[in-house]
Amino acid sequence: MKLSKKGIIILAAFIVATLGIFIWQKSHSPEPEPVYEGKTLSQWVVLLDSNTVHKAQNEAAEKALQAMGKKAMPGLIRILHKRADPPQVAKAKALAVRFHLLRPAELQLAEFQYRAARACCALGGWHDVGIRAAIPDLTYSLTNNAFRTLEPFAWALVYSGPEGLSVITNVMATDPSPQVREAAAHSLWISRKIRTPEIAGALVSATQDSDANVRVMALLTLQSFAKEKDLASIIAPRVLRCLQDTNTQVRRWTVELLGRFSSFPEVGPALTNMLNDPDPTVRNQAERLFERKPRGVEK
Repeated sequence: MKLSKKGIIILAAFIVATLGIFIWQKSHSPEPEPVYEGKTLSQWVVLLDSNTVHKAQNEAAEKALQAMGKKAMPGLIRILHKRADPPQVAKAKALAVRFHLLRPAELQLAEFQYRAARACCALGGWHDVGIRAAIPDLTYSLTNNAFRTLEPFAWALVYSGPEGLSVITNVMATDPSPQVREAAAHSLWISRKIRTPEIAGALVSATQDSDANVRVMALLTLQSFAKEKDLASIIAPRVLRCLQDTNTQVRRWTVELLGRFSSFPEVGPALTNMLNDPDPTVRNQAERLFERKPRGVEK
């Protein structure tokens, strides 16, 4: 399509603006990224896609991150700190890409940050690298963005230490988004180190969340806490009330959880009552605990 004179001027202005942005970014670029086996940190982050089909690629990326260690953190924080371009800047960049003045990004920003968060998990959770400096950006991503999954941001906060763990428990209790509260509850199973009375208490409180999915996730996470004998007195008496929940799945998973605390006097009778629950999935779960032959689930 032939452009008018005005169109050419506008296009030229966009391209000049883009080049100005590009030159400014280059002149204010941070220190070079660490390199491992010929690839930069960003290139390795791109390869960390979690797809099981790319198992060898992911393992290589995790090995690269381990080799970079704490040197990788400034670059990962820069990725997590990026924000979407203003509309006019985005439009100018798109035109520059169209006319081959800029290379297209390998990944959308949200996906790039998702993989950077996974890199933080690998460093902080599996290789004992301090990732505390990433807490502000991990928190922002967890509570402000709609990623395909919030899991790596929440996990990385747990792995970051007490400060990040405090963020998770606060988010689980107060964030307005049920998806965020659910992701926070889900993240608390990943490390035995955090199975403390304080965290168990926070999860028990989450079993009373206004959203049923959050309540279910809190009960599922408490399954791992039930292995710690010193936490039984915190969990068992306080989740009994969940047997009266209006949501079937909440009752079903409460029965499963309380089956681990049969030594408590009040638990046995409460579970016996669940044999008469109006929902067949709950009844069957109770019957399995009492080693009875389960009835067929009604349709």
